[in-house]
Amino acid sequence: MNMDHKKNLLLGALLSLLSYFCVSSTNTLVKMINGRVDSLQILLLQYAFGWVIIFLICAFKQKKISFYKSEHFGLLFLRALVGVGAFFFIFIAVQHMSVANATLLFNTGPFFIPFLLFLFYKETIDHRLWFGIIPGFIGIAFILHPGASVFQWHAILPLISGLCLAFIYLSLGRLHHYKEPTLRILFYLFLFATLMTLPFGIFYWQNPSSKDWILLALIALTSFLAQTMIAFSLRYGSTKALAPLCYTSVIFAILFDWIFWNDIPSWASIVGTALVMIGGITAILIESKSIKTKL
Repeated sequence: MNMDHKKNLLLGALLSLLSYFCVSSTNTLVKMINGRVDSLQILLLQYAFGWVIIFLICAFKQKKISFYKSEHFGLLFLRALVGVGAFFFIFIAVQHMSVANATLLFNTGPFFIPFLLFLFYKETIDHRLWFGIIPGFIGIAFILHPGASVFQWHAILPLISGLCLAFIYLSLGRLHHYKEPTLRILFYLFLFATLMTLPFGIFYWQNPSSKDWILLALIALTSFLAQTMIAFSLRYGSTKALAPLCYTSVIFAILFDWIFWNDIPSWASIVGTALVMIGGITAILIESKSIKTKL
């Protein structure tokens, strides 16, 4: 490994860590609002903010109209749709459970990827993946505390968010395969997501207090950084090298739970977190080669 490659990988890792710190920060800030502002209104504001920033960057850097043309608008729309879904479900979940558990369950995306590859690409599931998938789902059971609470609707929402995350990985893989520029992907992500959430955000609009406006501004900033930094980090490091860092968001979330709500994880949550992390990293490392080949 030459020096330039090491520097690039380090930069990619730093951008990834910033992104996952911002993911946990966003979830924490949403929990602080605690239902005073509707989740759809939050989504509208965060995506509208992001689109304005990306539009200004594109207007400055991309003078040619051809930059905005693409042969893959369907994939760009899918990327935006599942992105909205991921945030929507996690925003509701953090109002009913700890930020750490919601964030961890959001990061179950790698467990769903082999099943989606089988469903859409008829790719046989590598038998080695079960060494990651089985511990991961056992860990999920520990976190959800087997019993009646498993069947409460809010316990399922972050898992749906994780499924959306898996679709994000797959759609991004296809877009990168088709050589779509990162800036164009981000432009249409924020544009499509703003248009999707606009009617709902207006319909459910609640006038925020001055304190909530500050929180909303921070949510918009951290979610923008989360989505852009992870996209740009892939310029400097491979998915195989950087994807396992997603579980640092859980560590950040545990710290935020402790600092703001004095919420210390139970032994079951600690065991579950360890199992999901181990299983997820195992699945990511095994999957990465197959995804790169297929996508």
